[in-house]
Amino acid sequence: MKIILCISLLLSVFVNEIFSQANCSNPLPVAVCPDTLLFNQTNAGMGDDAPAGINYSGEDLVYKITVPLTTIKIFISIANATGLIRSRLVKDSCTSITGPGFPFNSGTNSFTFSVSNSTTYYLWLDAATTVTFDIGIGADTSSTFVSHPDTQGNWMPDQSGCYVPVFHPSKPFYQVKFNSVFQTDPMTLAPLNVAGSFCINTILKNTTGDEGVRKFELSFGSGYINIQAPDSVAGTYNTGYWIKSGTGNTIKYIFYEAASTGRGDFDGSPNSCLSYEFCFTLIPISNSPSITEVNVYVESDGYGAAYTGNLNSGCCPAYFPNCHFNLGGSSSGVNGFGFGVNDPGGSLPVELVKFDVAEENNIVRISWTTASEINNDYFTIERSVDAINWKEIEQTDGSGNSTQYLDYAIIDPFPLSGTSYYRLKQTDFDGKISVFPPKSIHHDATKDFDIFPNPAKEKLTIRNFSEAEYATELFSAMGLEVYTPFSTTSGEKIFDTSQLTSGIYFLIIRSKNEIKKREKIVITK
Repeated sequence: MKIILCISLLLSVFVNEIFSQANCSNPLPVAVCPDTLLFNQTNAGMGDDAPAGINYSGEDLVYKITVPLTTIKIFISIANATGLIRSRLVKDSCTSITGPGFPFNSGTNSFTFSVSNSTTYYLWLDAATTVTFDIGIGADTSSTFVSHPDTQGNWMPDQSGCYVPVFHPSKPFYQVKFNSVFQTDPMTLAPLNVAGSFCINTILKNTTGDEGVRKFELSFGSGYINIQAPDSVAGTYNTGYWIKSGTGNTIKYIFYEAASTGRGDFDGSPNSCLSYEFCFTLIPISNSPSITEVNVYVESDGYGAAYTGNLNSGCCPAYFPNCHFNLGGSSSGVNGFGFGVNDPGGSLPVELVKFDVAEENNIVRISWTTASEINNDYFTIERSVDAINWKEIEQTDGSGNSTQYLDYAIIDPFPLSGTSYYRLKQTDFDGKISVFPPKSIHHDATKDFDIFPNPAKEKLTIRNFSEAEYATELFSAMGLEVYTPFSTTSGEKIFDTSQLTSGIYFLIIRSKNEIKKREKIVITK
């Protein structure tokens, strides 16, 4: 009987503690940074007593988030959610009805809340039914305006032939060995059908800057089977390890620096003849160049990319990588090139030296450089939101046949909001297509619009820098849509707010069915 009574009391305490998280008396405390990751969260057993004005029918859950006073953004990521969760981030007072909100759909979602001038925020989560989820919480705790010049330098393959023998005279920047025997074009792999050691040594240089190599991706043709590679390889020029990913005929190595700054296997000292060798145990089953080709794609760390703007720092939560961007390893500064080993004819249709995606004044500039072209009809630039489904955005003519370095560039005037991907396709005159690995970039669409004055009295102006068409919605603090007359001029939409009552409103800007910006608007009289 005593045991049953003790269990009953414990359950009572446990239930009361859970319920108290719904009425602000005992919210779940969370401190960032570092980021917080909580698994198997649920609103089961919570009460339905969120403050009036932000309440929805269903059970509530509240977290008390403590951050430094300098915090400018709070990042929330919710993963593995079993249903729709509505959120509200409240400043200082748990019961206040003001503050930004966002609906988290089932699955995985992330959202950024802009905050200021406080160390305490309350995150309300509410769902109409019982849901379970994982939640990650992080923040940008500081922001500094910087103007960083381009110090990447001339990172590229080393054509000087500083390592001999070379595989092919037109490509003196790599060597191939099989069972310690140097190979030349075409390869003679012997013995066949027996496991051996296959090594590719790539020679790079950067004589003027900071940028170094961080990624190798090697794709083997069908003339090889049972391809094995070490799980890690020690760095040659920087402290850290090349870590393997991928199986089968495609192997990737990415360098992880011991200091965790995002730099590659390069110490920044101007140098040439930088050697990177990766060896594999495999079984060659042919000597035909058409099926013993190895496509190699090399990518830089982007360190030293030019940057002008606000430099944010803090901690990104789980499921929300790259929530803020730092100098150096920014995706917009990453460069890459590819080449083929034992490809028929001795060279690829196009030898890509660099492929770069960079944001410039709210547009995205896609540029690339070729070292040689054979039978090249045209290039196609494609864009994707998930690196799976691609949409063509522009074509540009190739140069047919060339043995010199050629530069190309196009502009995407209306980039997607958030992280998107761009890739380059090349088409021969005979219709054969080559596709190069994609690049990612993060575009902050909120920079496309300037909203002023805020607080507003008689009028509110939206200035559009992107020239894209957009629609606006204005909501009261109670969540009711408010209709306000407006006029338009070149690049501006001016709202007449003279008839609005004083208080807090929320403005949403949409373009192409996508939310581009959310802004809290204060109306004063």
